[in-house]
Parts: sequence; structure tokens; C-alpha cells
Amino acid sequence: MSNSALVGAQRPRRQRLPRRRAGSDGADAIEFAKSLGYELDDWQCWLIDGILSTDEHYRLCATLCLILVSRQNGKNVVLEVVELYAFYVLEWPVILHTAHRQDTSADHMARMRSAIEANPDLESITGFIVANGKEKIVRKDTRAEIRFITRSKKIGRGKSPRMVVFDEALYLTDEQLQAILPSMSAQSMSDDAPLMVYTSSAPVPESAVLHRMIHQFTEGGADGFFADWGAAPGCDITDREIWRQTNPGYNIRISEEWIAERELALLSPDAFAIERLGVVFAADQIPSELPEWPQCADPASRRDGPVAIAVDVALDLSWSSIAIAGPRADGLLHVEVVECLPGISRTVEVLTKMAEKHNSPVWLNPRSEAAGLVRSLTDAGVTVNEVGGLDFMKACVQFRQQVTASQLRHRAQDVLNVAVAGAAVRPVGEGWVWAGRTSHVDISPLMAVTLAAWGATQAATPPPRVFAY
Repeated sequence: MSNSALVGAQRPRRQRLPRRRAGSDGADAIEFAKSLGYELDDWQCWLIDGILSTDEHYRLCATLCLILVSRQNGKNVVLEVVELYAFYVLEWPVILHTAHRQDTSADHMARMRSAIEANPDLESITGFIVANGKEKIVRKDTRAEIRFITRSKKIGRGKSPRMVVFDEALYLTDEQLQAILPSMSAQSMSDDAPLMVYTSSAPVPESAVLHRMIHQFTEGGADGFFADWGAAPGCDITDREIWRQTNPGYNIRISEEWIAERELALLSPDAFAIERLGVVFAADQIPSELPEWPQCADPASRRDGPVAIAVDVALDLSWSSIAIAGPRADGLLHVEVVECLPGISRTVEVLTKMAEKHNSPVWLNPRSEAAGLVRSLTDAGVTVNEVGGLDFMKACVQFRQQVTASQLRHRAQDVLNVAVAGAAVRPVGEGWVWAGRTSHVDISPLMAVTLAAWGATQAATPPPRVFAY
């Protein structure tokens, strides 16, 4: 039966309010948002009210917030409203918005900028700094700022933020969290403790931090604000009522027909359960294209022989990933991401130095964004080996076989683990390849190590024997 006349559930399946909650600044923030032109759904208003919970002394008390809802429902509007309210009404001096991908945080800033520029009073006191990786919104009157940052293990070092938003929290690592939390300690003795807001879709295999937080709210008695629209494991993924219950933007931003004809039809059952229904599997139950990947980890791994170099570039050109592969002393294959460079401005320079040092060609996929590097690399005297078509399919299949058979080792690098966990595949004839466009993360690190592994294998393969008759 169709639910086309119904919209998504406006309250989550699982929720928790702060124990000290006596009221909320949510109504004030919602009125402020409406003055800026925001049209909010009921569920978005409910989330804003929960995040801005106050105690009996009118102090914010939901200092830890976790919101789990599937993609494209509209949760980022909630973050925009809370951040703008804290910036202009509460006048907090430093707000930090972090995301896994640079384009995600840049898009978030662009939407906020549009709302600000539509209001002459706010625009007159606001400046915008747009620089790759250093985007800011700055108040000219108070010098307060909202910083938009792509997460790394160095973020957060500097001014003490009053609020930190961890968007795309499924890719948040312990190293990144470690870099931020100490910087917030200077705010911990203020009347309003620093606010941490985590938003995410359902976890992936490498979501250690997110799994830990979910467990704290569901089993450990954590105090804060928790909202999870995800369905329970084992649900009937074809039940359209469950689609409605798990997507508050159902038939508002996400059409029932799209879910039925595109996502349910094309995604695997496990992928559909995670991505659209928000099912939170236990960490050891989440399906992965490379389930054996953790067993191939060796933080001390190193190559002990010739090196193959490969490069891949993110679809939005925000990152370039350079990887190497080579044999270890025990005969296993070592793979490693050696550089993750912002953009592409330094990529040719770094590859040229590496190719010269190791007397090695650079491997890349000519049908990827890395194709734009070929001319500059060849002009610099670097030999480029292009892996396209059938060979690229063979490279992907070979890489999975090497992982499955435990024939390679990696150093458990966060950037590579995240790419592996979030990678999708697409069919090619009777085979398959890694699919950058349908993956929900930048998989250029995985692409690069796949090509490097292929290059190392090709270099180790003896040339065919030629017989004279």
C-alpha cells in the first residue's frame, strides 16, 4: 500500500532529553530562524528545541547531542539555525563546524551565507573569508567567528570554541576527537558549558567513535540529547511504513517513488537498511565490501623492495591521494597512503620528486579526475602508466582478492580505513570496479592503493617468454 499522502515521522524511534532540562531556548531560536526566511518542519523545530535545552537556571544543559537520521532528510538546516542563533543572539565568540569532506563544510557555509546576505542588518556586521580549508564567517562588531574545517588530527588547535559541530560523525576518528576536546576545556567552567553536537547517518565498519557514543546513550546512561530515527535491525526493508518512520523528510524532500524505484531496486539489502533506513548494526555485523580489511592491519608494516607509486584525485578536486605498494620481507604486499594533499596544486611536484627518487612510473586511472595530471607529469619527465578499462577492473578484483586472502598489509591509517569503509562498487560487464560517485566518502585513498598494488604486481610479473621457430 502506498503512503504517498503521508509524510515522514516527525519524532524519532529512540530519544532522550537531558536530565536537568527545565525549558529551552528553542522557541526563541525558531522565531529567529523564521525572521531569516527559514521554513522549518515540525521535526526540525523539535531537534532545535532539544539541542537548546536549558536547566532551572536557564543555562544550556544538552552539552552532548547526538542526532542520527539518514541522508538528505534536512538535518543540516537544524545545524544552520543553531549555529546562527548562537553566533548572533547568544554572541558566542568561536564556533567550529567540522565535516569529513571539504566540499560538505563549504556547502554548509554557502547556505548560511545566503541566509545572512538576505538580511541587511546581519550582512552589515558580517564578513566572509573564503580560502580552501580556512573558510570563516566573522562578525565585524565583536570579531566572533564560525570556522568551517575539514577534519584532521590537527584541527581545533588554537582558539577555544564554545560550540563544536561534528557533521558526518560516522567518519570521526579518535585522533580527530583528541585534537579538539582539549581546546574546549577553557570553556568548561563557564555558566554554559561548551556544546558538542554530533550528527550522522548510520555507522559504517570504521565508526568506532560513533558506535561508542551510541552505546553511551543507549546502554551507558550518558546525559544529553539523543535522537535516532533508524529502524531496528531485522526490519522488513520493503515495508513502506518503515520508510516513513525512519525518514522525517519522507514525501517532503525524499519521494516515495525515488526510494522504491532507485534505492531499493539498486542497493543491496544491507546497504539499503543502513543508508535509507538508518539501521544501526553492531560494529562487527556491518557489511563491508572488504570485511577482511581489519585483519590485514599491521601498524609497523613497511616495504622491503621496489616501490610502485599511484595517484587518485577526489571527484570534487578537494584532495589528491598518493599511495605506494611494494613487497615486504615476508613476501606479503605492503600498501600505504603516503600523501593526502589539499586540491591538486602540489600533486605534480610531489609525484615528480617521488618518481625521481624511486626511479618509478606513476600509475593512474585515465577515466578519473587524475587524468588531468597526465600532461603536467609527462612534461616533467615522469613516466605515466594508465590503468583503464579492463585493466582497472582487474586491479579492483585483484585488490579484493589480496585482502580476502590476507596477502597484503596496511598500516591502519584513518584516511584509508574510512575510504574502505565507505566504498561502493558498480558492475562492469561480468565484473565490478570501485564506484566513486555512489560512495558516500572520498575513496581516492582506496583508489590509489588499489592502483599501486596493481603496479607492484605488474612490476613483479616476469615478461612473457618469446619462442623462435
